[in-house]
Amino acid sequence: MRKKTNAGFSMMNVCRGVIFYTDDKDNKRIYYAAGAKLYCINAITGEPITTFGSKGGIDLHQDLGLNAQHLYVAATSPGIIYKNLIIIGTRVAEEMPAAPGDVLAYDVYTAHLQWIFHTIPHSGESGFNSWKDSTAYLHVGGANAWAGFSMDEEIGIVYVPTGSAVYDFYGGLRLGNNLFVNSLIVLNANNGKEIWHYQTIHHDVWDRDLPTAPALLTLNLNGRKIDAVAQPTKTGYIFLFNRLTGEPIFPIHEQPVPAVSLLKGEMLSTTQPVPVLPVPFVRQSLTKNNLNHLVPHSSYNDIAKRLSCYQSNHMFSPPSEQGTIIFPGFDGGAEWGGPAVDPLTGILYINANEIPWVLKMLPITFKNNNHETMLQAGIRLYQMHCMSCHGATMQGSGNYPSLKHLFQKYELQSFIQFISSGRRMMPFFNNYPLPKKGFSCLCVAFKK
Repeated sequence: MRKKTNAGFSMMNVCRGVIFYTDDKDNKRIYYAAGAKLYCINAITGEPITTFGSKGGIDLHQDLGLNAQHLYVAATSPGIIYKNLIIIGTRVAEEMPAAPGDVLAYDVYTAHLQWIFHTIPHSGESGFNSWKDSTAYLHVGGANAWAGFSMDEEIGIVYVPTGSAVYDFYGGLRLGNNLFVNSLIVLNANNGKEIWHYQTIHHDVWDRDLPTAPALLTLNLNGRKIDAVAQPTKTGYIFLFNRLTGEPIFPIHEQPVPAVSLLKGEMLSTTQPVPVLPVPFVRQSLTKNNLNHLVPHSSYNDIAKRLSCYQSNHMFSPPSEQGTIIFPGFDGGAEWGGPAVDPLTGILYINANEIPWVLKMLPITFKNNNHETMLQAGIRLYQMHCMSCHGATMQGSGNYPSLKHLFQKYELQSFIQFISSGRRMMPFFNNYPLPKKGFSCLCVAFKK
């Protein structure tokens, strides 16, 4: 099913859940998102509740600013309810141009916007000075709360984990530590005002989003009970804080990390935060000693030789043209499943992934569009928007399919429609200034 929105065909993306709401008047509602639309339906009849927004739904583009109106926005994780508010985050594109990842709170009955928290700070807001470019909020997207939220209803606090900013692997266009990227943001759920925050990665160039909502738990530490929040990460660290104050339960040290990048314009953070405890729940380095010795010697030697060609000496080794091992990988450490705490045993359970990736940066040559051939333009567009997932030669990688022989599977028109609407993990690409020309260039590149 596909629904037409102001931003073209919106993507009917993976939906990880819905929100159920009831009140003292026995109103029973279900809120769910499909693409960029947030819908409200009667939980008993299944009919849209037309007093919510426009005929039972709202377009999540509408409150993200003019620059976001034709960009990819989807709500893949459900929001969360507090009193008469529905608080929601979004998934946005991971390349430029991308929408901002602002956190939005709407009235559950009318869909009127009640508050907004800018995850890329505007002028005069907290965190603004952590961006060296004072106009970053106008052109840098991301820092979005795609993983969902946790809520302490008794005290009215919502816990917001955010992802990385675009570009994922190059920060030359967003110099600085980049608050509130890769941060646990703690907001007053009544008005969206910040209570405290903690940034788990400074100037992220490894796509280390906070991938799951944190766990709220009560610690018994040396006979003293502490209401705490535990935030798992892709790196395998768990950050533990006092739920109310943000004070770390265990020390967190700013450790020196490799900070010299050979990529033009890049400036990395010289330190990254490392908690003393709890100990990491996954391995954080990949060496020859970690390789499988049970395979034939020829296979082992081949893998060991390839490993030696990449930068792999540190978990925070910078992206490079040589190639950098990302371990735990882009899908490593904690992921969507999230943590769970058994209050009787005090044990925190979490899915742990160890998936090594190779991140290899390639230079892109920008030419005057007036002098580009269709093939050159298509290759440039592919490198900008597609290569990070589907590979330099369209061979595919991991969960991303090969695009070779694409036109044996798709007719031209169905391919253009596919790119326009997206599917599952793939966002739509209908934001070219000249869509037909852009699509035509890509088609030429794929056919070649």
